[in-house]
Amino acid sequence: MTPAQRRRLTAVARGQAPADLYLRGGILLNVYTGELYPANVAIVGERIAYVGLRDTMVGPRTLVLDVVADRILVPGYIDPHVHPAHLITPSALARHLLPLGTTTVFADTLQFWELGGLRAFRTAADALARSPLKFYWMIRPHAQSRSTDERRRFQIADLARALEHPWAVAIGEVTRWPDAWSGDPDLLARLDLAHRRGRRVEGHTAGAKGEKVGAIAAAGFTSDHEPITAREVLERARQGIAVMLRESSLRPDLAGLLDALKEAPALASRVMLTCDGSMPAFIRDHGFVDHLIRVALERGVPPLDAYRMATLNPATYYGLDAHLGGLAPGRYADVCVLRDLSEPRPETVVARGRVVAEGGRLLVSVPEPPWRRVFTSAEARLAVPWRSRPADFRLPPRARYPVVRLVSAVITRLEDRALQPGDLHAALVDRGG
Repeated sequence: MTPAQRRRLTAVARGQAPADLYLRGGILLNVYTGELYPANVAIVGERIAYVGLRDTMVGPRTLVLDVVADRILVPGYIDPHVHPAHLITPSALARHLLPLGTTTVFADTLQFWELGGLRAFRTAADALARSPLKFYWMIRPHAQSRSTDERRRFQIADLARALEHPWAVAIGEVTRWPDAWSGDPDLLARLDLAHRRGRRVEGHTAGAKGEKVGAIAAAGFTSDHEPITAREVLERARQGIAVMLRESSLRPDLAGLLDALKEAPALASRVMLTCDGSMPAFIRDHGFVDHLIRVALERGVPPLDAYRMATLNPATYYGLDAHLGGLAPGRYADVCVLRDLSEPRPETVVARGRVVAEGGRLLVSVPEPPWRRVFTSAEARLAVPWRSRPADFRLPPRARYPVVRLVSAVITRLEDRALQPGDLHAALVDRGG
């Protein structure tokens, strides 16, 4: 914020200037003290100017939103790890998340780097900086899978430039934890881009156990969202790694992960809730961060802890708690109005100082990045000359084939065996055919 914006906030807080929006009535959940008490919220622009019982900042042009007396005001929800562009556009995601109470996400940038590099990221991030759903960005240090042209697409100088973007807050997600564990100098140099700037390193440490977790922490990983058991949560937390507890369409693990709090109750101040990369149908049927809070409440997590895990904890982890995560002066005016604490799905949502949703209905527009300028490289254009023919799916006679066996929706096993009735053919065709 600029000094001029601060001056306006303080003038409104003193009652010497009018607020833009005034939430009158309701019970405020203070995530800093754990208290519930009656309070009004005065908003100027995108920020909260005042929280209390006075109304001297209500002017003739102030929009007053009367909140039903027994409704609860809680901070807008935060997801610390999302994939906003792997199936739908970030703007489409925002249109679905805002009515569910999620007002801030920390988002992966893989698709931008894969298809358009630094220019694509900057163009999309600049456009989405105006979105009512706030997008903070994690800069990918490498590709999802190793390839011959990876160094060209993920140049370390470009990663450094990307971290200078005002909405970039971390390196992540870092999937190559074995390289970090073994001390790979190239990967450690990429992680150092974040360390030197005081940014976070968001890890992906699926499969790491025991002593390996400590080495990963020593390499500079600051968080992880991949634990699938309460034991793995504790292993990481004991090494100082902040843990994001995941509940997604692919990995609905949250109920079991919360058991870690029974062994170490102090973890409630360190863990966060994430949907990771939930499918659109899962969001439609269950919700988003509101669903995660509901699962936590159903598992017996105290309401204050459950709401902190989705608000103050992620804001604090990313070093943004002066701006996000609570209802207090100077913070972004992100507010969910709830029927009661047992129902996290909001009746009304305020984001960046505007009423953005009411009764599950979106009331505002979301800017769409200029995709033709975001993706202009040859990599972003499909150039597949191949057209399928029946002969392409006829397998030559062989005694054995590599066969993928689906153990679960997540786990596969490779088998080398003869084909059997019922086996399905699968083919992967890249953009070049």
